[in-house]
Amino acid sequence: MSKNSTRRKEESGTPTGPVAPSLAPTLGIWVLIGILLIGILTTYSRLPLSELYNVSRIGLEGGLSRALVFLNYPVAFLAIPLIVLAVARLLWSNSVRTSMHRGVVLSVAALALGLSLVAAIPGVVDQHDLDARWVNAVPAVGVLLAIGLTIVAIRVAGSGRSTGWSMLDNVRVGVTTVAAVLSLPWIFANFGVYIGDIPGLGAVFMSRQIPEWETTVAVHLGDHHGMNGITFLVAGLWLSRELTRFVSLAARVALASYLSLMMVYGTFIAAQDFWLEQFVKRGWVTIEIPHAVVPALTPVWGVIVVTTAVLAALLVRGTSPSRSIEQDKVRAEDAREPEEMAEGLTRKEPG
Repeated sequence: MSKNSTRRKEESGTPTGPVAPSLAPTLGIWVLIGILLIGILTTYSRLPLSELYNVSRIGLEGGLSRALVFLNYPVAFLAIPLIVLAVARLLWSNSVRTSMHRGVVLSVAALALGLSLVAAIPGVVDQHDLDARWVNAVPAVGVLLAIGLTIVAIRVAGSGRSTGWSMLDNVRVGVTTVAAVLSLPWIFANFGVYIGDIPGLGAVFMSRQIPEWETTVAVHLGDHHGMNGITFLVAGLWLSRELTRFVSLAARVALASYLSLMMVYGTFIAAQDFWLEQFVKRGWVTIEIPHAVVPALTPVWGVIVVTTAVLAALLVRGTSPSRSIEQDKVRAEDAREPEEMAEGLTRKEPG
């Protein structure tokens, strides 16, 4: 691009830097989280304790309590890349020009990240006691700030145009489809329904059956760490589409590493839960996959870390930002979107 054309773009208000990430995948993840949250709130509000897992509160109090813990895990960890993408889009926008505006955005983002990461402190979320405590409100505030940043980013800079469809997106669709099918028992359980009560599905999936050596059903109702793992996997898959929008190698490596950890960790804990409930409890096998919900110095976590590093390297190598004509077109369309929104609001004002 010539100096004169660059100057004309600057004068017209069109950003000349890298294309900002689209927030379309971000919105999809927030919708998924919202659906799961509604299921948890209703299920834990109406069902007796005997059908739930590691909780002691009933009624609306029980529903709100479990929903708050859900906002700590997994949502607070899912919110981290969503915060990064929202901030990247805000900083790209010409509406956030002054150092003061940028400082406010970065300060709110840092606060949201810090509050969300409180969920990582040992004891804040206890898998053996999933009743909410006051400390669980801290990561929940971080999640609310993350939602606020997403809303502001869309209002100020628009949601952005997605990049063109690629072969990798076909892989994403395939993996998401398989994950959705395998997670059916957890999806139904999340909404307080045994999948075995659905005609035709009871012969395929274990649910309300009680294994001979246990006293509880194979798949309890309510939230499962396997479903949380599927959510991590799907979120990582689709958010990784936006890695090509980051020109900074350091930013791309950091985001790719976190998304890779989400995908590898999510896949592992979902596989462990599915293997236990659908194979071990059916009596087909006796060998169990080790638990890995909580990070620890174990061989399993060694495998997770190494696999994450390999996947992150592949993502970084395969997502170098292109300088294509299509990307320039997306940049121009992205720049016009908030302007068109502003013009529409202006036309609606009386007088």
